[in-house]
This record gives sequence, structure tokens and C-alpha cells, in this order.
Amino acid sequence: MAIRGVTKNVAVNGPVSKNTDEAEIFVPNQIDRRNGRMTDGMNWLTRPGFYPKWNLGIDENVKLLIPEGTGYAVSKNGRIFQLDKDLNTPVTELTGAKLRGIYRPNWIKNGAMIIVCDGRNPVKSVGASAVDILGGSPSNFRFIGMIGPYTIGCGHSDTEFKWSASNNPENWTTGDSGFANVKTDGVIRGMMIQKELVYLFKDQSIEIWYNRGGATPFVRIEYIERGLAASDSIIKDGSHSCFIGNDNRFYKLEGTAVSVISSPYEKYIQAMVNFDQVVGYHFA
Repeated sequence: MAIRGVTKNVAVNGPVSKNTDEAEIFVPNQIDRRNGRMTDGMNWLTRPGFYPKWNLGIDENVKLLIPEGTGYAVSKNGRIFQLDKDLNTPVTELTGAKLRGIYRPNWIKNGAMIIVCDGRNPVKSVGASAVDILGGSPSNFRFIGMIGPYTIGCGHSDTEFKWSASNNPENWTTGDSGFANVKTDGVIRGMMIQKELVYLFKDQSIEIWYNRGGATPFVRIEYIERGLAASDSIIKDGSHSCFIGNDNRFYKLEGTAVSVISSPYEKYIQAMVNFDQVVGYHFA
């Protein structure tokens, strides 16, 4: 029986289905369920590719997991290990070169070659068991991507980005390879490739460059007055992306439209420190 004038709070669990709310990409409401979901048959289903753990046999953090083949893990000190779906199978460390940079690694797959960079010499996979320095005199890229026949690199310079020769990620000096510079109103802090567009995130703005082909393939087509606070916060999700802006709020970027998605969490986000160290993940 209700008692007039008495107010009580009732805690109710949220749904356990996949979370598609952009605002909760960064702060999942059901954080203990972010690695799986309950099916209609009330069975627990893990996210694709999720396994409890691999034992690398080293006392180092893992900075990057690469979901290609059976998977690869990159350690804090730049060592690369090949994983296996069978957790009882020992992991194998790839021989050859190691990453020497200080940043969180970025990677792409170009044909059969995996390329990884972290602010020093980019490295490439050689077969299934070895790593070597990427050839063709690339710069010390922090970010790397692919668009059309070109491999794109940046983060080695405040304002410059480069592209390789067509269909050759190991040629950065001849042929139709080249470089361009963004406006000098900020420093490049991140990059995202979306179809034929290159999004270059700076600390004060975002520039969008279009791959039109020809002798000078890349041209700037848009300029957005919203900067990036954390290089590793960029999340690509279908036709849009999310990131931490230079005002320490979470944004959704779709085309050239930028909108705030962190309003429900403003007081928690503003209480955070070291925004430049934030890493964005998308659990889908």
C-alpha cells in the first residue's frame, strides 16, 4: 500500500542487448557487460574475437592487438607476438625488427603486408614469423592509413602528411609519391580515413582532404573549427567517428557536422585529468 508523501528510489537494470548509443561508446552503462551480451535464448554470447587471455611470457604491457589471421600482440617495448585461437598453444615472438617509438602503435594491412608505426621507423610483417623495417625511406610516422592506391602517413611533423607511390607502400620518394601541409593553426594529432577522404585532426581544428587522383592527388576541401584533445580517442564507427574535442567534451563527427554526445556525462568527464592520454574503444 502506498504512503502519501514518501518517495523511494528503485534501481532497475538496463537492457543487456548491444549498446548503440554513441554517448555510451565511451562510458558504457553496463560496463561489466561490455565484452558480451545476453541472447534471446538467455545465453551469454561474447563479442567476436574475445578470449580470456594469452600468456606472452613477458613482464610488459600490451599496447596493441591486431585482429589479422590468428592475431598479433604488440608489447610496450615494441616486441610483436603471434597469437593462436588455442589458448594452450604457446605464442610465438616474431623475429627481426622491433618498434622503437613511444606512442601507442597504429597499423594497417596492405595486401598481405601488415604495417605498424609508433613515431619511429615503421615496421612490416615478412611472412608469418618475421618483422623488418619498412623500405622506401618512410618518415617516422605516428599514424598510418590507406586510401585508394596510396599509403598515407603523418604525425612525424607538426603540419606535414605524406603518401607513398601508387600501390607501393615501400616507395616514399619517387614516382607519384608526395606530401602536403595543413594550415599552420595547429599540430596534427590524429588521422582517420573515410572512403576517399582523409580527416586530419589538429589540436585546434580538423581538415578534410579529398583524393581526386592525378599528379597532385590530395586537395583540402573542408575546414572544421574543432580541435582534438587526445590522439588515441578517435573511434571510427561506420559513416561517422567520435573523439574528445579540445574543450574536453565527446563529439560525433559525420561528414562535416560536429555534435556533442557527452551531455549526460558532462560532470564526470570534466572531472577527468590527463585528457591527452584517453584511449577510445568501440565495443560492437
